Amino acid sequence: MPQDDHYPKETIWKFAAGALTPLEALDVERHLNACDACSAVLGEQPLKADPFVRGLRRLTGRDSSIQNRRGQALMSLEVVWGAGAVVFRSVLYRPVEVGRQSEGEPVCLGYTESSPFDRLVVAPADYRFISRRHVFLQPTSAKKVNITCLTEKGLIEISDGRRIPFGQSIECQIPVEISLGQHSLRIRGITIPEGPPLPGEPGTA
Repeated sequence: MPQDDHYPKETIWKFAAGALTPLEALDVERHLNACDACSAVLGEQPLKADPFVRGLRRLTGRDSSIQNRRGQALMSLEVVWGAGAVVFRSVLYRPVEVGRQSEGEPVCLGYTESSPFDRLVVAPADYRFISRRHVFLQPTSAKKVNITCLTEKGLIEISDGRRIPFGQSIECQIPVEISLGQHSLRIRGITIPEGPPLPGEPGTA
């Protein structure tokens, strides 16, 4: 829990580096979505000064959906830049298309809910290692995710050594990591505990 309504810098930096447990990270993420002062601390790290990352769109629109899944086994979806810095973390419970910025999309890292699937932009338009439509993720159970290669630029490599050609899909047990050029997507298990709403959730001050 934050002290005096704010998390210590060290905790926020651990969150950015992916050094917290999934549940701890979820608490911090919710707080960062609601607190501009703590979000600004991320900008004190060189990586977080990147304007694409600093423009991270808030995820508060997903809070009610996540709250309704308390006690369920879900998946944590992380965007990892470079040598391991986690620049984005959310809960994966619906199908999502992942890729770089397309025409008309905001120039920032962000998650957009839509139908029949969501969209996660993980890189700016000029990052050519990632296609605009690169990979499609669809949870099939609490511990498995279906991964489809959407990019025509080559194969998608995953952490168990398999490679997925364009247009093909495989089902993977989590945890699993997907290579995105110099970056990656990391999917692992998470359970949102039963209990009162977490800081920043609907119904909290």
